Amino acid sequence: MRYNGHIVMIADQFNLVPLLATTKALSLHEVALHGTYAHGHREHVQHLADMGNALANLVSEGKLSAMVETVYPFDKLTDGLKHLQALQHSGKLVVSVREE
Repeated sequence: MRYNGHIVMIADQFNLVPLLATTKALSLHEVALHGTYAHGHREHVQHLADMGNALANLVSEGKLSAMVETVYPFDKLTDGLKHLQALQHSGKLVVSVREE
């Protein structure tokens, strides 16, 4: 994880990340749904389910974009890192570790 990097996690998984946020100036983003299920009212749980279904529909309809700019094959990883280092990208750079 680089300095000022980001970690996004679902639920209570931070104990699986072997980094101290204070050593890398990390930004931690957690989606913790347990509280709604354990302590929420029935309408809160239903609202959460409705939002999840709406999100799933957007994904299945292809209406969400991951903003991938370039996919590099693994053997071109150094080219991708140079592109990233040049700070000229406007989307995500992805490295494919296996052939599709």
